[in-house]
Amino acid sequence: MSRYPLLYLLLVQIWAAHSWQPKFHLGRAMFGMQTDDESFSMRNPDEDMNLPRYSDAKEEYFDQKLDHFDDSSQQTWRQRYFHNFKYTNGSNNIQAVFLRLGGEGPLRISTVSNEANQMMTLAKQYGAAAFALEHRFYGVSRPTP
Repeated sequence: MSRYPLLYLLLVQIWAAHSWQPKFHLGRAMFGMQTDDESFSMRNPDEDMNLPRYSDAKEEYFDQKLDHFDDSSQQTWRQRYFHNFKYTNGSNNIQAVFLRLGGEGPLRISTVSNEANQMMTLAKQYGAAAFALEHRFYGVSRPTP
């Protein structure tokens, strides 16, 4: 029996097994494990020209402690977050606050500006302020260079 048909079948099987692979990096999805409709695409939805711009959503930074387990450490880094007070009716007496913690991917301002997001729907319903905190080491929130 000839070895060439067996070799051919082996190569075809190897090719078929490796021809399609999801876009992963170090065992994680390239753009994080996000569940919004905006996810799993190569474009940044905040740059999509079809999305309306919301002046109510703002990008801010605050000084975050680098090591929460060492009381003697005074090192800090700048952590990014977004906020939107649109549904608080300009009141200083805020009744509710919604906070979304960023996942394993860069956080987008549309998290607190896109009214189709569940958090923003609830913020509108309850007159709440909306905040979104970017996960360290993802996006621009990087404690170390």
